[in-house]
Amino acid sequence: MDKIIIDISVVICTFNRATLLDKTLSSFLQQENLDNISWELIVVDNNSTDNTKDVIEEKINVFNNKLIYVFEPIQGLNSARNRGVQESHGKIVAFTDDDVVISRNWLNTIKRGFQKYNVDGLGGKVLPIGDIKYPDWFIKDGLYRIGGVLVERDLGEMVKTLKQNELLPIGANMSFKKEVFYKFGMFNLEKTYIAKKKPIWVGTDTWFIQRIIRQGAKILYLPDMIIYHPIPTERFNKRYLKNWYFNLGRSFISNKGKLRGRRFLGIPLYLYKQIVLSFFKWLLCIVMYKKRIGFYFRLQFLQNLGSIYECLINRSLQ
Repeated sequence: MDKIIIDISVVICTFNRATLLDKTLSSFLQQENLDNISWELIVVDNNSTDNTKDVIEEKINVFNNKLIYVFEPIQGLNSARNRGVQESHGKIVAFTDDDVVISRNWLNTIKRGFQKYNVDGLGGKVLPIGDIKYPDWFIKDGLYRIGGVLVERDLGEMVKTLKQNELLPIGANMSFKKEVFYKFGMFNLEKTYIAKKKPIWVGTDTWFIQRIIRQGAKILYLPDMIIYHPIPTERFNKRYLKNWYFNLGRSFISNKGKLRGRRFLGIPLYLYKQIVLSFFKWLLCIVMYKKRIGFYFRLQFLQNLGSIYECLINRSLQ
């Protein structure tokens, strides 16, 4: 990692999304209150085959050389994130996605947040772009909320310190002191999201934050640190959701590491209870014609099934 010489390095990892990336880069040009902030924008091209490089190079002069193109041939989101950290020159490393719109004071809010609070990392809101039309069967809020799969995060209007077992920031809007990566290590390369590949490890950004909190890092939620993110229509496809929740179960149990406590056939006893309960609640909803709630419990069943599957095939957990 190079010598730290500026305030903030922003890292965007991208793969074959040149058109979306172009809009995101344009939103950075609308940033305000930057008089006392030195910054750079590092775009890590994760082996794209489209015109990603051309889109970036066309904008380098517009950014007054603050825009940096980096090519990372090793496929995987965490490989690209780690490369971005390695190439960065900032005291703070901030991450966002290649399809977002940045709020006008985003960089200023991040710098002020680290100046005001003695923390290792900050996370903020990720709000949907536009008026989202949710399918009738999709439960967005409440006890039976279908959560996680939508790229959004809103933890309210209060600044608060986050704990490892609650909702945490997501990769579209998170930032860390660069020293965090020296102290706690980099993103996990063994389990990383790779576009179009299986298994799709879900929540690798959350894993990282959970791990560093366990190791003693302090992470703060800032409600005025805002990113706007589109919700892909595929996220409202039932088949997509079922696959996503199954992979969520795999990811969740894999992230725990060595299994502890009582087990039968290598599977924690609590998982037997959870999968049986979710299955019978799903069946009960079918009988009672509560299809919307029934789909929620079907997803819970698939998540538990994914966890059990991972226990059976992943010998490193035993």
